Amino acid sequence: MFNNLNILFLFMTITSTIISISSSNWLGVWIGLEINMLSFIPLIILPKNILSNESAIKYFLVQASSSALFLTSILYNSFNSISLTNMYLNTTMMFLMIIPLMIKIAAAPFHQWFINIMPGLSWSMCYAVSTWQKITPLFVLNYFFMKNNILLILFVTLSSIIGALGGLTQTFLKKIIAYSSVNHLGWLMASILISKKMMIMYLLFYMMTNAFVMFILSLNNITQFIQINTKILFISFTICMMSLGGLPPFVGFMPKLILIKMLLQNELLSISLMLVFTTLVTLFFYLRLTFSIMSLSSTSQKWMCFKYTNKNILIYSLMIILSTVGLVTTNLFLF
Repeated sequence: MFNNLNILFLFMTITSTIISISSSNWLGVWIGLEINMLSFIPLIILPKNILSNESAIKYFLVQASSSALFLTSILYNSFNSISLTNMYLNTTMMFLMIIPLMIKIAAAPFHQWFINIMPGLSWSMCYAVSTWQKITPLFVLNYFFMKNNILLILFVTLSSIIGALGGLTQTFLKKIIAYSSVNHLGWLMASILISKKMMIMYLLFYMMTNAFVMFILSLNNITQFIQINTKILFISFTICMMSLGGLPPFVGFMPKLILIKMLLQNELLSISLMLVFTTLVTLFFYLRLTFSIMSLSSTSQKWMCFKYTNKNILIYSLMIILSTVGLVTTNLFLF
């Protein structure tokens, strides 16, 4: 339950992100990141159980360690400049500043902490860690990388491949979505190779499609496959998952199509092919997930006996409509 104190922490989490992305120097970015971490941890432990407390401790240790490394690199480079727009970094200093940011956003191979904390989080916190908490590091990374940056391409490759292959071995719902988030992070970092606007566009669509899935799971308090035991819930969940995976004609297909088009225009064919192939793998385990749900739920008596309320019908219908407008919106953006 949210009380006044938790609302304050939520407000601080949002405000700290705005402080970081609007700051003109590294110290302001670091301060925003620290406020964000300290205000987000109380939100993680809202369920007040052992798993949420364990996840909060892991999150704190990882974020505090990466923040300490980030601050060290800022101080080491302070004799040159602390301005974001006037950087003179050698290769070593760039590496030292980028690694903490990659740890914070759980880019492969620094993704394992993210996978481990997901089972202990509520669905709303899973969504926040997968999307909102990555905004500041992604914006900061835009200041480092230009076209054909080898280091960024390496992280794009690792995140997309590990995110896709890791999901194949999972049967736990939250871990499957966690590996999916790592794969999407590869797409997000690939969009940085194009432009900041491209990254923002992909991030907004990812936040929207991810919100559909998380909202359905949170609304019905679902943690296991067997709990998806009604037709309308199954159909809504399947459509939203396919949209998250980028299957046409769903809305999640649009940002992927635009990004692939831009990568090809910038002669980044190998990255485009790799992203497409790894997305096919993620779609495979999404489909495998839906088939598992269908086979497990078909024996449940509730599969055919669902009480249709106006509220449920309205919510699920809205999710389906918003997830299936991909072809129309794609035409608006491309032509």
